[in-house]
Amino acid sequence: MAHEINTGRDREILTAIFLDNVGVPAGYGQFQGEHLAGYPAAPADAAFERLCTALAPRKSAAAPGAASRPLGLAATTAAPSGGVDKFAAPALIAVGLLVAGYLFWSTSRKPVDDTVVEQPAGGLLGAREHYGLSDTEIASLAPDALVRKALEKSTFEAIDAAAAEDKLSLGLLCLAQYYGVGAPRDDGGAAQSCARARTQGAGVATYVLSLMTRRGEGGIAADPVSADALLKESADGGDARAQRDIAIAQHAANPAAARAEAEKCAAQGNLDCRVMYAQMLAAGEGGAKDIVAAKTTYDALAAEFNAPAIRELGKFYRDGVGVNRDIEEAVVHFQRAAVLDDGEASYLLGELAESGVGLPKSNADAIAFYEEAKIDGYAPADAAIGRLHGAKK
Repeated sequence: MAHEINTGRDREILTAIFLDNVGVPAGYGQFQGEHLAGYPAAPADAAFERLCTALAPRKSAAAPGAASRPLGLAATTAAPSGGVDKFAAPALIAVGLLVAGYLFWSTSRKPVDDTVVEQPAGGLLGAREHYGLSDTEIASLAPDALVRKALEKSTFEAIDAAAAEDKLSLGLLCLAQYYGVGAPRDDGGAAQSCARARTQGAGVATYVLSLMTRRGEGGIAADPVSADALLKESADGGDARAQRDIAIAQHAANPAAARAEAEKCAAQGNLDCRVMYAQMLAAGEGGAKDIVAAKTTYDALAAEFNAPAIRELGKFYRDGVGVNRDIEEAVVHFQRAAVLDDGEASYLLGELAESGVGLPKSNADAIAFYEEAKIDGYAPADAAIGRLHGAKK
């Protein structure tokens, strides 16, 4: 019942009624209620009339087709006790409670055949659970994927309406307009929404503003210096996407700084950062080498079907790093990653087929693996294909 009570409280339709002399439940002491113990004797009689008066304005919420009648049906003088009449007062109380319960149910229930539920502006709409978003997703999920997930439980119109009061909604509005999710793309509107969301502390909006400033979109002049400043502001504010971009940009020139950023966004659950940080730990880039920590991270990611992590574990088994060398286990890992469209894993299988290590030696099979790697966008595969085709001539 706690969920229903909390929902009624948040929707401002909670009415507290005490049918006995009991204590107030924890967390609800700030709400006044009507004490009906002893009804119809005074003062419970007066309390009951006040209750009926309070419920009367909600009669419009009755089910379609129901007869219109005042909810103050119990606002009558107390019937004398005895006979059938002695059941009238308790019955009226029960009817009042049932009607109030029905009103609560009818105004709060969700359509069973509709996956999109519009919420009122502000209030509940801004709550993470009403968008189906976790803190990790808000900080780490790709911006377009973030707003798509939010729209699974809401609508563009509802987000737009809530944006005036809620910074999460304002940030989502910025994303929806920029990526054209839920409504036509509107770069100009996105620039305005993102700027407003930035002032409210929405890190993802600052991140999108950095993209728009770098590309010169939405009426914003292209300015790499300002874009970098916005990216740093977003990263310093805890946005994992910005931290990831900085880590990638600094990887070659300043591996220590890149590793620090990768560690921060990995801690927030960003998949790219978790892989990158594990790779830097394994290679000792930007700090001490830690094979055990790297393998632990790869194992966790592999359980989530993360192709790069599965591929990197294959390398550990191929080279005997942190584990006993096991070429057969390496092949299994490379094959699993290749099935998940990891181009480098297909390329590594091609190398094994070409050399005859772990796989039967076959240039034809090697070319097939390299072709798959090329399809998946792994650039070195093209040269390998050309080399083997040249060897066949």
